[in-house]
Amino acid sequence: MLPRIVLFALLTAGVWTADAWYQARVQPQQSASLAVAAVNGGDQDAANLRLHDAVKDEFVVVPWVLTVALFVLCFGSVIVRSLREVVH
Repeated sequence: MLPRIVLFALLTAGVWTADAWYQARVQPQQSASLAVAAVNGGDQDAANLRLHDAVKDEFVVVPWVLTVALFVLCFGSVIVRSLREVVH
């Protein structure tokens, strides 16, 4: 069980570290360049900015989904086995 816990902790830490890096480093630069392009450009640049903002707002869900998926992958069989023992 300990190896599963360690694996889950390491993979989850990697997911959330990647999310923090994206939110702190990549996303602000992309937003800034798209905002400047929207101010200086036309309708297509403004549409690109709106699309980027919509995707960015929905991207917050990705680390949570990955965390749940990792939990199921790491502990799903243990949970199912435990539930079978309780039921029988």
